[in-house]
Amino acid sequence: MTDSDALAEFATSVTLESAPPAVVEKLKTTLLHSLGMVRAGSGIAAAGLALADAYDGPRSASLLHDGRKAHRDRAVLANAAMMHARTQDDTHLPAITHLAATCLPALIAVAEGSASSGPELLTGMLVSYEVGSAVAVDAGPACSSRGFRPSSVLGGVAASAGAARLMKLDHSAVASAIGLAASFGGGTNQTWVAGTDEWQYQVGVAGRNGILAAELAAADVRGAAESLEGKAGLYRAFTGTPAPHSSPMDLGVHWRTLEVTYKPFPVCAINQMPVTVLLAMMDQLGFTAADIDSAQLHLSPPEAAYPGTDSYSPFAGPTGALMSAPFCLAAAARERTVTRAVVQAFDDKDILALSDRIKVVSDDTLKPGECVILVEGRRGRFRSDQIATPPPFDWEFDEVYRRLVDMGPELGMERAALDGLADCLRDLENRSVRDLIAAVTA
Repeated sequence: MTDSDALAEFATSVTLESAPPAVVEKLKTTLLHSLGMVRAGSGIAAAGLALADAYDGPRSASLLHDGRKAHRDRAVLANAAMMHARTQDDTHLPAITHLAATCLPALIAVAEGSASSGPELLTGMLVSYEVGSAVAVDAGPACSSRGFRPSSVLGGVAASAGAARLMKLDHSAVASAIGLAASFGGGTNQTWVAGTDEWQYQVGVAGRNGILAAELAAADVRGAAESLEGKAGLYRAFTGTPAPHSSPMDLGVHWRTLEVTYKPFPVCAINQMPVTVLLAMMDQLGFTAADIDSAQLHLSPPEAAYPGTDSYSPFAGPTGALMSAPFCLAAAARERTVTRAVVQAFDDKDILALSDRIKVVSDDTLKPGECVILVEGRRGRFRSDQIATPPPFDWEFDEVYRRLVDMGPELGMERAALDGLADCLRDLENRSVRDLIAAVTA
């Protein structure tokens, strides 16, 4: 059985009832977080929205911040850009991949067009998340080490599987959809090195490609059987090896949806734990930014080597700052948080002066998502192992809701509207996708 066959077998057979209740709850929680990020990011995705408005043709899909209609492919691009704009969309850290921004706009567009039910959307989402993370858990870091962006390369595969499930394709067609999407993938990490804007739109292109792959498969276009593991397949082309999997896919046994985490700060996923740990150190050990002479941030090798992580000023714009671990730590030390406004102040001289004294160190004793921070200062040496390790960011539904409330005006959503969205998601088994769209656009 090829990898595409194994993925297609899972995609066509899994049901919400066969998944643990915690997985279904995680899907709803992720929807709440992701749709909240659409609303919060709507002011930072002007180009995507302008393209959606300018298209002169059929308009069948909703823009998820205000409900107006756009061409489906343009809606997917714009909705993904809004979801991704603050870089606070969800992350599967072991795969270095964003599943929400690459899959959810595509799945919602397909589901809206076919008047799907809430359970059908949740099932399509489950397929996308499990298939995408199973493929990307090893291929993602391997892609990244060669300069490719995992979300761009692999996001279309995830989206194609979920879209194919929503379209009720059979096993053979789903396998072809995955094969076609594998051949459409691409995108580099040079955006992080240059501090330019490709990253915000790569995710939507991946989602659009996933839909097109499923539609082509529905029209009997065949994808290569060994599209992933073949001698000229995705794995070898993007990772340099035909079989990058160090762990079995274990579909339906190991539920990787549960490994998805969220982001408390509008910066790169890699920087979330370092910022959180530094703030905890300052609170528990009692030092301030003025006490820091220099610091070291130890990260796992894939994260330390991720483009932009160890970058320093000058930055071309906010993109470079939100990727830079030294900048994010310096900003957190001074402001005792990192906000969008702080990231936009990417040329702040005081923050930059401190960031220049912070070094990123690759540490092969650490796993992705872990870090160690060493601080040298006028009051002595401080180490992160002197404090309790902060918990990971796998928040439950009520915690995501509370954090969205705390965003206040940044969310771009009245409290009553947020309550309506939360209520709709809690009861999504008995609602339609169009009900969900009405709730998020209220």
